[in-house]
Amino acid sequence: MQRLLRPLSPARPFAAIALAALLAACGGGGGGSQDNGAAPGSSQDSSGATGDATAPANQDTGSVSTGFVASVSGTQAYFYQAIGTQSFGLLKTFTQSSSGAMTALNDTTLTGPAARTQDISGDAFSTQGRWTQGTVNRAGSSRVLAGNEAVHYVAFNRHNAFPDTGTFQCDAGRFTTPTYAGGTQVPASAQTGTASSSGATLRFGSTGAVVSASYTVQAGTASDSRSLNVTIPSPTSMSIQGAYLGGNQGSAWSVGDGGNGTYLVVGAYRSMLSNAAIYQGVVTLRCHS
Repeated sequence: MQRLLRPLSPARPFAAIALAALLAACGGGGGGSQDNGAAPGSSQDSSGATGDATAPANQDTGSVSTGFVASVSGTQAYFYQAIGTQSFGLLKTFTQSSSGAMTALNDTTLTGPAARTQDISGDAFSTQGRWTQGTVNRAGSSRVLAGNEAVHYVAFNRHNAFPDTGTFQCDAGRFTTPTYAGGTQVPASAQTGTASSSGATLRFGSTGAVVSASYTVQAGTASDSRSLNVTIPSPTSMSIQGAYLGGNQGSAWSVGDGGNGTYLVVGAYRSMLSNAAIYQGVVTLRCHS
């Protein structure tokens, strides 16, 4: 089914207006406003998101329980993370193949007969994966993924509004496989790693959503563990940790709709391991009352 990419410092929440300016400055693909215009030749649902059901599934790995469904009552968002660049914001259009892989996020696409997506997972409320082969077309340029280079993405539905109060416990989450993104050179055997979390706590209050979490990234014998306590003021805002926007160690966090009364904590991170090598990936945690 098809429906419509250094040490940590204290969190800096970005409200929707500030986020729109930030996206424009760093090449983000979405901004802070909804565009309900359907692309020519595409389908459109009542949310304004559009899609194309013709995307082929190549040698993809992983699966989704069902295709991503653009929210009718809210809006869709995405995180896109490549080596040295990232974008995030409103997801106006997308393409999802029969394998569950997203092959287009707004104007960023993965094309070519060798295109491949790994770590595919998700459902109607969120979906993520890791582009590992193919040509990435973005902002008028194209780049062929080579070696262990990868692009990580996650798409998710937002809420219209956060509740005034409430505490939710989150599961250990779904991580894409962390991939080497710079810093100290590592051997081919350590170009990918593993990531894990002991879970998180999501609390709603007068300041918005507060996420307390920890996660560990490891590759070979090197590792990095992080503890978070970040505030996301509204469903359309996010919190940036560290030097993430500069392509260095740090992370970006938002809260989405998990369906059936649950919430999603969505993150994109770059971690500097104990050997000074940087690895990156995305994660989605589902939180229950």
